[in-house]
Amino acid sequence: MPEICRIGRLVITMWPNDHLPPHFHVRHARGEAMVGIDPVRLIEGRLRPSDRRTIVAWARAHRVELQADWDLLRSGKRPHRIAPPR
Repeated sequence: MPEICRIGRLVITMWPNDHLPPHFHVRHARGEAMVGIDPVRLIEGRLRPSDRRTIVAWARAHRVELQADWDLLRSGKRPHRIAPPR
């Protein structure tokens, strides 16, 4: 599972040829969450409220890049890394 970004202790990844809708995974100390790309929303799992705010803001700012990475993975190519928030 390619790592797209690391935001502190949160690791954002995507699976090649994953199921629809387009989404990414957030691994954290307590487990994993799945977040949709468009619209940006928690699909499955749990995040602490502060982590959820961080991830949602980051994903909204990088929605185009996340969709491009999803498309790359679906076509068998490696995704690009996306910068963490400053």
